[in-house]
Amino acid sequence: MRSLLASALICALSLAACGSDPDTSSTAQASHTAGSHNAEPGPKITVLLHETQRLVNLAPGARVSVTSGCANDEAVVGGGATAAPANLTTTSGSLFFDGAHSGWGVEFRNDGSGIISGSVAVAALCVRGQLIPK
Repeated sequence: MRSLLASALICALSLAACGSDPDTSSTAQASHTAGSHNAEPGPKITVLLHETQRLVNLAPGARVSVTSGCANDEAVVGGGATAAPANLTTTSGSLFFDGAHSGWGVEFRNDGSGIISGSVAVAALCVRGQLIPK
């Protein structure tokens, strides 16, 4: 599950060809030069992917919240989630900011009639800098 989520996010953000050997570390990086392909090279933006995985056993109707945070010198710009088995419902997903740290949080719920055991993962896409709320 980790390599699929990381590969999809890295490929989407890097605008580069995706290889067959996905990154398996807990933090992955992708760089893209701003501007069109015919323009002069501009500043590079490095997007860092931080992922948190958790094994869960959820009774019918039960919920679990999972977060993935950015490092102290990073700001969240997006995120996502995966669940295996796929019959867990994602009830919410959004960025969080506690005044010093930011990241991505997701809540999962078991809408089924039996206990679901599986793995959930939340990814935070981060860039170097600060999150400054207006």
